[in-house]
Amino acid sequence: MKMERTGRTWSISLLSLLLMLATTNCAGADSGHLTVTNIIRITHPAYRASNLWYGIRDPWNRDYTRIMLYENTAHTDPQTGKRGRGMVWGFIDELKSWTSLSEYESVAKPLPNNSYWAPTSAYWSPFPGEENIIYGVYTGDRTVSKLNVDTGIRTSIISYDPGDGTNVSRARALGWTADNTLIVNFDNEVWSSGGYEVNVQTGARTRYYNMPSVRGESDRWPQLGHGHNMRSPDKLYIADYVSYP
Repeated sequence: MKMERTGRTWSISLLSLLLMLATTNCAGADSGHLTVTNIIRITHPAYRASNLWYGIRDPWNRDYTRIMLYENTAHTDPQTGKRGRGMVWGFIDELKSWTSLSEYESVAKPLPNNSYWAPTSAYWSPFPGEENIIYGVYTGDRTVSKLNVDTGIRTSIISYDPGDGTNVSRARALGWTADNTLIVNFDNEVWSSGGYEVNVQTGARTRYYNMPSVRGESDRWPQLGHGHNMRSPDKLYIADYVSYP
């Protein structure tokens, strides 16, 4: 793992962020250096974790007690015969302390009706008091939905289908704006496809027809970069996903 800061840019190189949690010593923060002091594996080897979260979004909920990740459904472990279950979530303390496959399976909890949750389009709530809430694209009824992971209750908020013949079969949520509205693009990362900016608290949706340019309005939008870069939570830095030989 390599982490370095130059100016206002973070560069991070790591094999798999989602396979482990690192505790860092920030005593050298003034010099811009981070030191990894401890690494704990939180996934079981029988379930291959996908890298859907590399630089795309924060996998932790707002109070950092829970984490969401994706078990690759295309992978079957040759030793156990276990197949990835898709989107799962768990309490970090429990994921750090499992000792067996059965224990891991009990603390890494699949989302209900998992096949309907677009795996690239589910986000923890940014709102106080909603530490157990996930918002995202639910393909079963083509809605932006709210999921209480403690109760398993899903609530449809509003449709992301404009009903005018637009193809939304590849719709993808791209994250939260600075105003905590959710951007849902009609065609994956095709910027010109248009989509909706959704206020998940009021159910209002505002249509856009092109994503904003890199500067200006885009400062309010989620960082767009196919996962290879992302703003820090305080918006002061840009994280770049890079590989080193």
